Amino acid sequence: MYKKLSGNSVRTVLLAASLAAAPFFAFPAHGEEPGADVCSFIPDEEVALAVKGRVLDSKAYDDKCVYIVAFEDESLPRRTFVVYRHGADAYEGLRGALEGKVDNVEGLGDEAVMSYDEESMRYWLLVNNRGKVTFQVSGDDPETVRRLAEVVLPRLGAKE
Repeated sequence: MYKKLSGNSVRTVLLAASLAAAPFFAFPAHGEEPGADVCSFIPDEEVALAVKGRVLDSKAYDDKCVYIVAFEDESLPRRTFVVYRHGADAYEGLRGALEGKVDNVEGLGDEAVMSYDEESMRYWLLVNNRGKVTFQVSGDDPETVRRLAEVVLPRLGAKE
């Protein structure tokens, strides 16, 4: 009647739950423009193309948007990506607060850096664009986070 879960199955379920909850507990400093609906700037369809999945839900919270994504391969866990919008002058303070090794990322905005937070098991890509906007993209895979940031950059940068 009951199916015994293997150690790998339990770890997979716990990892998926942790990743889904991580954005709600990892709050970087907020930007200068409270109440900006980040989700309205970055449509679900564009996020889906960037992350190569299907957006199940997107919710705006303060200056961020949380996207819950599923994939065609049902054996893959759902993933969570978060886009944070900050004031343009927040870049240096946020950059200084990044944990672990910080790598420069070429080709995004005027300056972009990525770090990996071992505690939340998430990558954080921080981008500054022409003194107009600073934003972060958070997710569990650096390549996917970068692709999503490429979608976000013209959307948020153009709104300032």
